[in-house]
Amino acid sequence: MDASPINVALLSAFPATELLPETMVKPRYRGREHPASWVRALSGALSERRDIRATVLVDSRAVSRERRARMGRVEFVFLPKIEPLRMSPYHLHVPQLLRFRRRLSALNADIVHGFGTEGGNGLCAVLLAKRHVLTVQGIRSELHPFKDAGRLKKRLWVLLERYAVRRARVLVCQSEFGRAWVERVNPLARLFVMPNAVNTEFLHVKPTFSEKKLLCVGALSRTKGTDTILRAFSRCRKEAGERLVFLGASPALSEYRRMADRCGLSHHVTFSGQVCRDDLLEEMRTARGIVLGSRMDTSPNVITEAHAAGLPVIATRAGGIPDLVEHGKDGFLAAVEDAEDLAGKMRILFENPSLCAQLGHAGRAKVSVANDPDRIAGQHVEMYKELARAQA
Repeated sequence: MDASPINVALLSAFPATELLPETMVKPRYRGREHPASWVRALSGALSERRDIRATVLVDSRAVSRERRARMGRVEFVFLPKIEPLRMSPYHLHVPQLLRFRRRLSALNADIVHGFGTEGGNGLCAVLLAKRHVLTVQGIRSELHPFKDAGRLKKRLWVLLERYAVRRARVLVCQSEFGRAWVERVNPLARLFVMPNAVNTEFLHVKPTFSEKKLLCVGALSRTKGTDTILRAFSRCRKEAGERLVFLGASPALSEYRRMADRCGLSHHVTFSGQVCRDDLLEEMRTARGIVLGSRMDTSPNVITEAHAAGLPVIATRAGGIPDLVEHGKDGFLAAVEDAEDLAGKMRILFENPSLCAQLGHAGRAKVSVANDPDRIAGQHVEMYKELARAQA
């Protein structure tokens, strides 16, 4: 056992409302932040270990000045992000680089770990620390054809992402799909494949499959195939009690409402917006399964959470999704943009609650081992120690 704990700085998104009193969080962000569940589960497991001292730096729009909090042995520093969302990535993440540079200098961390290339966290880790790790999450280079954004913005996303990945010495991928992409961009980098740690509250859900209801969890968008899901549901719905519930926000919400009306689904589709975690868990308790219609996805965490809750998953064969769903064992895979194929799989879950239970049980058994937070935290700590010794 090492004499002293390894000192690690994690650069990541994290919901301020998870740790800070509501009075310290801007009203518009109270209960409405992205859950950033991959780091939430990981930091929870790290907080109980004595062989690591971790500090999580969070660039946050939810706070107006620097705020600090603790989760066990892990310290969190929330830094106010003042540049408007619409300006990303035109500023090339320079403001975030400046905010993080001073804090990282004071921390003097053995390893700096940046999560994601969608924002500036990964780029900051690569540029500000010689001993760094970059976790690749949503791969912008694969997602940009489906994003509703200007050509310049999408081009900058891709350039910044590829620059960070090419500069990185050590990268973590969450699936074999991610590994293959990284190897094409930076064949000389050291690669680790580690899945996300699952939040344990999903493992405590006791599904009843009592309602003929399917859930779509996450942002409503063309990338996520919201339109394909609606078309599929319009083809498979046969009984009055069958419902589709969308749990996620979208600037195009009114457009999807109109589409549901045109498909004759206005009384059978619910758009609940972004909900708190307790409400999500309750919806999962009575649902038959989760549906994803993604045109592209790297490693959607909702699949892991659905399996942990004991629910089967219907998803497309897009990106890294086939690495997460075993067709016929814990869910079903359908062709991308094939509403007819997706409808057939939805029909199966509506008509077979016992099959839903069988598939959901298999999914829960899988992720309770593969995505166990203590196991994933242990893998991270061993990686940090190995890299610190090798780069000393």
